[in-house]
Amino acid sequence: MLCFYQKVYYIRTVTIAGFFLLTILFNKVANSDNWINPVVLTQGEPPFYFEKNKMEKYCECGCGRIVKLNNRFINGHNSSSSRFKVGHIVSIETRAKLSFSRKGKSSGAKGKHWSKERRIKIIKALTGKHCSEETKRKIKIANTGKKHTEETKKKIGLSSKGRGFGIPRTEEVKKRISISSKGKVLSEECKRKISIANKGKKCSKETKRKLSKIHKELYLSGKFKPVLPKKYSNTSIEILMENELKKKGFDYEKQKHIKGVGFVDFFLPDFNIIIECDGDYWHNKSGAQNKDANRDFAASFFHKYKTFRFWEHEIKESPEKCTKEIFG
Repeated sequence: MLCFYQKVYYIRTVTIAGFFLLTILFNKVANSDNWINPVVLTQGEPPFYFEKNKMEKYCECGCGRIVKLNNRFINGHNSSSSRFKVGHIVSIETRAKLSFSRKGKSSGAKGKHWSKERRIKIIKALTGKHCSEETKRKIKIANTGKKHTEETKKKIGLSSKGRGFGIPRTEEVKKRISISSKGKVLSEECKRKISIANKGKKCSKETKRKLSKIHKELYLSGKFKPVLPKKYSNTSIEILMENELKKKGFDYEKQKHIKGVGFVDFFLPDFNIIIECDGDYWHNKSGAQNKDANRDFAASFFHKYKTFRFWEHEIKESPEKCTKEIFG
């Protein structure tokens, strides 16, 4: 006969073992592919059944099949040959299911950064590859109406600094950018935003020197064609000189741009003569006369044009006398 303590020990051991076996059985049934759907119990049926879980997990290969709770793929779907088949199209319904199942879950790559070598490899691998027009259209539609926060803009700006990672743009890439930019006109809204963004920014002396050199090269090559500002207005001495030229019947071009020289007040194409009307204040300032002399030399050296300059007080006194000085 067993004593009282032995009976208690055996009963406790059997209870623990039974509970452990029931737990294993429940996990196997819950993780199996064949869920038992909930049904309405009829008289005589056992009251014990399993209800289908409301949160379904789908295979990450995109096939749309349900996987076990602790798995990511159905057996055999994790291989690269089955996941990335050429021409394989995932249905819209499957995409929606995958999106729903991944909501609230952080990506495994979050917070990780690629090394400089890996970025250079990616850039080289993507060089020469282009998105189709259909893909571009989809990207455009997906991004329409989206606005970045100030924090995101700041991050994009910081990440864009030094982009290229030591790989300079080739002449072919520069040519493509130039061709794609031709004919594009910025809207007034875009111009306003650029103006606001650049307010308060000052270029360094080195940057100013580089810009000046580039502008001079463009002027001399004829690629740069400046346009007279819309806010330009005739000065009083220009009006007097223009009236005198009309009176004499001379053919002239007003505010004509000459390559390597700039805008001139009047150009007489029949005589290859430039007429400049200089204000007494502005053209007497420090460095102004040297600048005027350089312009006159450029007009003579590059185009064989002769320049006549008249002061404000001379024109106001007698514009007729000024024209006589030119033609005798």
